[in-house]
Amino acid sequence: MRAVTLVEGGVALENATALSQGKLASSVTEHARALSQKIAGRRGVDMETTVVVFAGATGSGKSSLFNAVIGRNLARVAVTRPTTSEPLAVYGNDCLALLDWLGVRTRHQASDVPWLASSDLVLVDLPDIDSTEVQNRVVAERLISQADVVVWVVDPQKYADGVLHLEFLSGLREQSGGMTVVLNQVDLLRVDDALRVEQHLHQLLDGRGFRGEVRVTSAMEGRGVAELRDEIVAVAATKRAAAQRLAADLRSQATLFTKAVEDEGGALVAPASLPQFDGVSGSLSHALGADTVARAAGQAYVHRGVKSVGWVWTRWIRSRRPDPLKRLHLQGSGETQYAAASSLVLSDTQQATTRVAVRRYARAGTTDLPTTWRNQVVAGAESGAVKAVHAMDGFLVKSQDDYVRRPLWWRVAAGLQVLLAAAAAVGLVWLAAYWVAGLVKIVLPEPPYWGPIAVPTTLLAGGLLFGWLLGVLGRLLLRSGGRRTRRRVQADLNAQVAAAMGTAVVRPLQEALDEYGRFVADVETLAKVRVR
Repeated sequence: MRAVTLVEGGVALENATALSQGKLASSVTEHARALSQKIAGRRGVDMETTVVVFAGATGSGKSSLFNAVIGRNLARVAVTRPTTSEPLAVYGNDCLALLDWLGVRTRHQASDVPWLASSDLVLVDLPDIDSTEVQNRVVAERLISQADVVVWVVDPQKYADGVLHLEFLSGLREQSGGMTVVLNQVDLLRVDDALRVEQHLHQLLDGRGFRGEVRVTSAMEGRGVAELRDEIVAVAATKRAAAQRLAADLRSQATLFTKAVEDEGGALVAPASLPQFDGVSGSLSHALGADTVARAAGQAYVHRGVKSVGWVWTRWIRSRRPDPLKRLHLQGSGETQYAAASSLVLSDTQQATTRVAVRRYARAGTTDLPTTWRNQVVAGAESGAVKAVHAMDGFLVKSQDDYVRRPLWWRVAAGLQVLLAAAAAVGLVWLAAYWVAGLVKIVLPEPPYWGPIAVPTTLLAGGLLFGWLLGVLGRLLLRSGGRRTRRRVQADLNAQVAAAMGTAVVRPLQEALDEYGRFVADVETLAKVRVR
């Protein structure tokens, strides 16, 4: 596994913070933002100097140990009450910009301490972490977060204190590699008691995943002080402590992000592909009335076709019936793209059906997202679907020529019907003339015959019979064409609904999943930050 550099980790942190803003617990994103500021601030001042802070509870002998390590009585010391009200920094080489960034005003350059004078080291004695003064605790916590190395000083009486283990060490597991826990004041214990306390302290720290050193000291007797000093000098000599602490902070932030996701029922895994949308778009198409329009289009095909190819003598009855498409206000002309709004007004039930269908689809595709993040994505999909639904009325009010196409055979059949009707009319008039002539005693020439039947009779009977037969055949063809029209319009509207919902629902959902995938990748990057 390739180690991720500090620079790459900083970029991943900024990206993950921006992506999760408002979608994860605010405390987590605020912590991430503060960490970004810390990284930028520290890299902007000094990355080679090592900042070591001495932290401890009241009465732990922290300041005494601080003085013993330096070899000078610089920190105020008291036996029964806290005396460290503000931090004291003792440093070697000039590092004023770093001290300004730390916010430590009380400073002492240790030019008279040989091992410290020319070193890239800053040692800070902190206020007590259990101070009754809130401001003291705030300062101590801030500097612990800014330090590169933390020396936790505990005493035999309060080494298992909950303030140390629960409030501080429990949240600094990743950073524990840059920490040392010092069991101080062992001169107050018998040898066997000191050994027992040390073993118990090891057990407590191991149980919390602490990876730092554990040392035993006595500031009064000088026991273990030189070894602690040597350890601090060795760490500073690497000039990597600052970078290692920042890398540990980034890994710790990855843990915070992961826990925040899991606390809301999510999983820090790249989301799977969205399920197929076909079934959802089909149900939405039905809910939006596409099948009603398709059925009306099929009926309109038959209705209009009968007016063209039906039997001339009875098709006027069909013309008196309303056009099925016009009943839906879907009328129009080939010259206009859209007619007025359709009569298929979306009911509350239709809108609710749309919301439910889209909600189920969106939730099925976002199972790995944490609850708040997932709810925002699902709500966005629902909102997009409703907007798309209201815009879809334009699909339904297209001109009638887009729904019902007039095939060429209608014109041929209509022409034949006119010819047959004309033949029947000629035969009728011809026979009527013979009938009137008979009434007034006028003798007309004998009509011509086709075989045994007179031509006028042939024209009348043939025109009516063949016109009726052509009308029956036309109706059969129209019914078949109506079914084809219904299927075509249904498929066309389904495709348009699917395309519109794809733009309004599927695409934003996929973008949201891609966004979460980038967040997961950024968090995984944070977990891999290492300084070699």
